[in-house]
Amino acid sequence: MSAALVSASGVGLGLVGSAAGVLCLRRAWRHPGDGRLLAFGWGLLALSVLAWSLTAGADMALALALLIPSPVAYAVLASGAKVRRGKAKRPPRAEVELPQSGARWSRAALRAVCAGPLAAAAAVCCGAAMALKAPLSEPDRLIGGAFLAPLLWAVGMIWATTDPRLGRIGAGLGAVAALGLAAAAL
Repeated sequence: MSAALVSASGVGLGLVGSAAGVLCLRRAWRHPGDGRLLAFGWGLLALSVLAWSLTAGADMALALALLIPSPVAYAVLASGAKVRRGKAKRPPRAEVELPQSGARWSRAALRAVCAGPLAAAAAVCCGAAMALKAPLSEPDRLIGGAFLAPLLWAVGMIWATTDPRLGRIGAGLGAVAALGLAAAAL
């Protein structure tokens, strides 16, 4: 089989696998209950990596497998969109309730500190620990630490904004920051 035919078949299989995976996920999410369709959709997306590898190397195959489902998903979402004609109604204005006591403002300020600087410190310390001490090659350590820090910051921010117990958030993020710093320093 010629290289052009293998490449063309890889593109075709990759597109079909990505599209079928997105469509299966859309159907599974619209009709929850049986997890087999959900697992099948994710499996098709995972298998599309193999199909894309026929077109290019492993790096390009992974990039294509991650990027191609997005336009397919946009097309699926756009196909279900409803366009309304005529004068749009204004949504009712939401009344903003201001807290009556100073305790609510202080809790909001503490939550903002936990979600912002404290979560960032914990994420940066863990990213630095990975970049400096992970048992990988130097480029892998640096790239891994650079990708780990924003991910951990997002996780810390989500935790800080969803957990009602501020003490647990502060202690947890402080401990993660201290452990990351200690790991990086040793």
